[in-house]
Amino acid sequence: MSEKALFALATLALTALLLVPIWQSEHPGLADYPNHLARAHILVESQLHGREHAYYEVRHAFVPNLALDVAVPLLAAAGLSTQDAMRVFTAAALLMPVAGTLALAWALQRAVPWLALLAFALAYSRYFAWGFLNYFFSIGIALLALAVWIRWRAAAPLFVLGLLALASHLMGFGVLAALVAAHELWRRERRGALAAGLALGACAALYLVFAERALPLTFAWNDGLLTRLQHLASPWIAYEPVTGALVAAAMLIVLRVLHRRGRLVLQPGWLPLAAVLAVLLVAMPSMIMESHFVAARLVVVLALVLLACAALRAGWQAKLGVAALAVALAGTKVAEVSTVWSRWAAELPDYRRVVAAIPTQARVAWVVFGPHRGPYPARHAAAFAVIEREAFVPSFFGFPFNGESVAFRPAVRPLVELWIRDDVVVKPGSRAPPWAPLCGAYDVLLVIGEPPNLPDCSSPLAIGGRAALYTLRK
Repeated sequence: MSEKALFALATLALTALLLVPIWQSEHPGLADYPNHLARAHILVESQLHGREHAYYEVRHAFVPNLALDVAVPLLAAAGLSTQDAMRVFTAAALLMPVAGTLALAWALQRAVPWLALLAFALAYSRYFAWGFLNYFFSIGIALLALAVWIRWRAAAPLFVLGLLALASHLMGFGVLAALVAAHELWRRERRGALAAGLALGACAALYLVFAERALPLTFAWNDGLLTRLQHLASPWIAYEPVTGALVAAAMLIVLRVLHRRGRLVLQPGWLPLAAVLAVLLVAMPSMIMESHFVAARLVVVLALVLLACAALRAGWQAKLGVAALAVALAGTKVAEVSTVWSRWAAELPDYRRVVAAIPTQARVAWVVFGPHRGPYPARHAAAFAVIEREAFVPSFFGFPFNGESVAFRPAVRPLVELWIRDDVVVKPGSRAPPWAPLCGAYDVLLVIGEPPNLPDCSSPLAIGGRAALYTLRK
């Protein structure tokens, strides 16, 4: 069997391995998944069946955050259920950065990029676990676009792929522009730089002319030095720090040994690509336009680019060893993800049972009591009420807060301001939430965990294990 055939076989095996948790899970345990599913449900019902939601409206506007919003209705139109379409898109968002890394490695090395297989072990990263699906889909397109540009240096494909990255997620386009600029600065070829500038400049011009830009251009640097150092572990840690530390240690030790023995060679031009990402990682805000963890998301891109630049100069034994290491590390991450998602699947019936008791078109506030251990989808479990009970929840990802294609209807936007719209997580010893606004504005309160106190206007309606529903008297 040829080297390329063996590499293709390893790639297929690793791809199948990564898809195991998504194949096994009716609802993947990503933190934002229930909210994304609710948005997809509204889009599919409106575009395919002409049914409008009582509290949310579909906006036909160009917002640079549309990968899911376009792909899921298209998949549903092809015959998939909304839930299955969401799982297919989740799989695509998981695999796209890995595919982009492999493509970039082929373009840089012009040989079989064995070390790039280690990118499979980084697919389930911390911010994928949070559910930043459009971002990861767009990053995959950005890496693919860079690979196409390096290989063929053609402006037309760069423009098309750049526009696709821009429509998928604004930050993905920004990463592409930064990487292309760094590459051209290293090459110092005026003609190529001009062509790339015209292609990406045309994308930027279309954004400035046609895109919805109603979000305030706000910036925040909320992360301290220690927090930013913790972000450096985000490519390896999806959920459990111990698992991530073991995977990181194994990968970095092997790469270090290969480098010391002269078996790992970084391709010419790697330094500008890594440097521009490192500078952005340090200098960029932690939040831009209501989008959180902006700088932190770049760490996994830096790791993927470095793997794409790392060529293995060794014999068959080392190449097969790297493939086996990739399978072992990716398998370790997959086992961890499957375990965490199975815990979410065990809790989900409790939430769904309580959601079934919510009156149709009710206004639902929610709060989580208990320790907040990393990303977990219980914080968005109320989004199932949007799908199943046509309810209103203030935590929904709706414009004007996140620049989405689904918006709060104007009549209910004041309700969002009355309640903390996203992380209402009360830790032990923390002050109670501001209950006062709820009693006159919301119909029911969804409680997850053990509440030490509740508003005086509440009375029990339904109990379901970790979840409970309370009516709110006016």
